[in-house]
Amino acid sequence: MRPVIAITGSNNTDASGNRLTELMRVYSDAVYCGGGLPMLVFKPDAQYADIADGLLLSGGVDIAPERFGEEKLNDTVSLDKERDELEFPLLDAFVKAGKPVFAICRGVQVINVAFGGTLYQDLPQQKSVSHSRGIHDVKVFEGTELYRLFGERIKVNTYHHQAIKDVAKGFVVTSENGGIIEGIEHETLPISGVQWHPERMIGRDPADKGTDDMTKLFANFIEKAGGSRYR
Repeated sequence: MRPVIAITGSNNTDASGNRLTELMRVYSDAVYCGGGLPMLVFKPDAQYADIADGLLLSGGVDIAPERFGEEKLNDTVSLDKERDELEFPLLDAFVKAGKPVFAICRGVQVINVAFGGTLYQDLPQQKSVSHSRGIHDVKVFEGTELYRLFGERIKVNTYHHQAIKDVAKGFVVTSENGGIIEGIEHETLPISGVQWHPERMIGRDPADKGTDDMTKLFANFIEKAGGSRYR
């Protein structure tokens, strides 16, 4: 039986004013390719942590800066407080249940903030780094799970407005590029995340030619999720 993976989506409104929860299919495809059964999440209900074997926090807009003790820096900071109110309680529920969490782009920022870390609100202003750096190398640090999976260097994509600034207590940096933290993992809990978009790098997706295949990143997460149901 495939482990069930709860996935968070983005909020939107259609032309008729109907509220939508949206998720690009590459996320569900990547989970399924890695051996899991994807399930889209709609409410901040802790029961999802009873039903699902793992949580995937997907990419999206920026996190409200008051969650890490700051005021909004400028108008480039695009917020979705409804999504914040969904993901932070869900993350807490899965952590309390001892079930694995994997996070992508915005998701890794959610993890860092939830555990007490901070963010760069606007990379171009605060770090002179473009929102989209295309395909580039990241250095992976020895001794991390990411290093075990991929070795010292991997080629990834990058599309993000914010990034981790101060790393939350209990986490270690797994990878970096040009002074930007590209991944973190918890020292003891089954929680990790990356700043790039591995869901677009399954089997070297044609949209990101030249990147490394991230299938085993999802397979590794889903393998842990499969084990969580037997605890």
